[in-house]
Amino acid sequence: MRRLIRLISASLLALALTSCMAAEDVVPQETIDFLEGEWIQDEGSASIYFYNDDNFTIKFTIPDQTPPLRYLSTIETMKDGFAFSLGNHWQKPVEVIMLEDANQIDLLMPGDEPRETLHMKRMVSK
Repeated sequence: MRRLIRLISASLLALALTSCMAAEDVVPQETIDFLEGEWIQDEGSASIYFYNDDNFTIKFTIPDQTPPLRYLSTIETMKDGFAFSLGNHWQKPVEVIMLEDANQIDLLMPGDEPRETLHMKRMVSK
């Protein structure tokens, strides 16, 4: 019985901490509006689509990897900007770097230094 009470207490504490963290990790609406849509890699085949939904979902694809990478994730705030995780593929998140040119962003991939950077440009609708 004591074990069950400890387990329930620990679960409630974890839930409370998670909800507090989620309340602080709000991506500004202007950032969501700016990033919304499809971005493609300048020199390569990667693409990322930012959805303007409640969770700020992204679809990230790197078809020339072996095996091809396809991820659904959500954007989260970090100390220095925004990032999304790639599940169990990499331990650290992919950082989204917003550039002065409104039609370009960089994706700083996780890994050893120097980290790979994917240069992305906004896909223009036809």
